[in-house]
Amino acid sequence: MLKAKPDAVVVATGATPIMPDGIPGVKRANVAGALDILGNRALVGTRVVIVGGGLIGCETAEYLAEQGKRVTVVEMLDQLACDLAPLLRKPLLDRLVKLGVNTEVRTKVTEIAANGVNAAQGGIRRWFETDTVVLAVGMAARKGLAADLQGKVQELHIAGDCAEPRKIVDAMSDGARVGFAV
Repeated sequence: MLKAKPDAVVVATGATPIMPDGIPGVKRANVAGALDILGNRALVGTRVVIVGGGLIGCETAEYLAEQGKRVTVVEMLDQLACDLAPLLRKPLLDRLVKLGVNTEVRTKVTEIAANGVNAAQGGIRRWFETDTVVLAVGMAARKGLAADLQGKVQELHIAGDCAEPRKIVDAMSDGARVGFAV
């Protein structure tokens, strides 16, 4: 690309799901990422534990519960979908309740086993039986290409989640900003 000597480069390489390496069993065959589930790239059993109760975790729970799966969302924080505006958060949580999704807040997963998940909840050990564990613990920006191009191109613009993982509206705003600037 540098051989082409571009006047401007727009980097929009997105983000990748965070892999919580500190959880034993995270690489087991019964573990899948939320984006793989939502993209129909992974098989899902009947009983599902979703690790992470942010927007992506809650949306994945809704998606799977609508398919008749028995879903439990395990979240370390005090509440679910903290990253969602209150106006949108309540209807999502109401839909989860209506679909029978079990939610566990202030609960930290400590190990993933072949048939379940060990967790700690206020000093009490918990066990959740499951066929499939879905990881929805956040996203990390793909900053590599932007860092490699820094100082090597005349004009460098960064757009979307490669700057910082955010919402789609932010990526669209970045795209518009860059489009008007170039």
